[in-house]
Amino acid sequence: LQSGLWRACVMCLPMLATSVTVQFVFAWQLVLAHLNDFKLYRDDICGVYFLLHICAILVFCVLMLNNVPNMWRAGMIALTSTHHKNGDGDAIGELIEETLASSLSPHLQDDDEAHPLHACMATRVCIACFAVTSELFTWALILVAGVLWIVSARSTDFVIRSTVAVMFVLNVDEIVFESCCSPIIREDVEETKYQVPELLNKCGLGKRKEAITHYFGIYVYLPFLFVATSMTVLFMRYELVDCWERFTPILPASAKY
Repeated sequence: LQSGLWRACVMCLPMLATSVTVQFVFAWQLVLAHLNDFKLYRDDICGVYFLLHICAILVFCVLMLNNVPNMWRAGMIALTSTHHKNGDGDAIGELIEETLASSLSPHLQDDDEAHPLHACMATRVCIACFAVTSELFTWALILVAGVLWIVSARSTDFVIRSTVAVMFVLNVDEIVFESCCSPIIREDVEETKYQVPELLNKCGLGKRKEAITHYFGIYVYLPFLFVATSMTVLFMRYELVDCWERFTPILPASAKY
C-alpha cells in the first residue's frame, strides 16, 4: 500500500508462494491419506471415546479460529485503510542499515504523523487476493484436513498428537517470514499502523467495543463453537463410520425367546 504493488511482489511474492505451497501440500496430503480411514479402521475409531474427539476438535478449532481476526484485519487494511503512520514505507525492502537511517530525507523517516494512502482500488484488490485470499484458502484446507485427521485417529494418543501436530502447518508462513526477512523489514512492518473505518463507530457503539467483544466471546462464540464441534464429531462418527452400532444393546440369547 505504501511502496507500490511491484515492490511488494519483488520483496514478498517468493515467501508467499513458498508458504502457500507448503501449506497446501501438507493439508492436501493429509486429506488424501485419511479419506479411507473411516472404512479401514472403523472399529478402532469407534473405540475412541466420543467426548475425547469433541474436546480435541474444540481445542483445534479454537486455535484455528484465532487466525480469523488477523485475516479479517488484513483484508480491511488492504481494502479500506485510508492513512498510515510510523513505518517509513518507502524504505521497506531497501535493506538499509540503522546507521544510514538518520541520513534519510525527513519524509522517509518514521514519525507519528498519519500519512494518506494513495493506492487505487485495483492495487488494493490485487493485494487482498494475493495476501488475504491465499491465506484464507490454505487456512480452510488445513481446517478440513485437521478435523478429518483428528476424527479418524485410531487411539487416544493419536488424537492428542494429531491435534498438536497439525498446528505446525498453520505456522509455516510465520516461520518463513521470520527466517527470510531482514530485521529492518520486520521492524518496519511491525511498527506500521493503519487507520481503518470501525463498524462499531459507525453504529455509535465504539465506546462499548471491549464489553461487546468480551460478552460475545463467552456467551455466543464459545457455546456456538461447542455445539458446532459436537455436531460435526457426532455426524462424522455415526454417519461416516456407523458408530451407532457400538451403542446398540446386545441381548442375551435367553431374551430372544
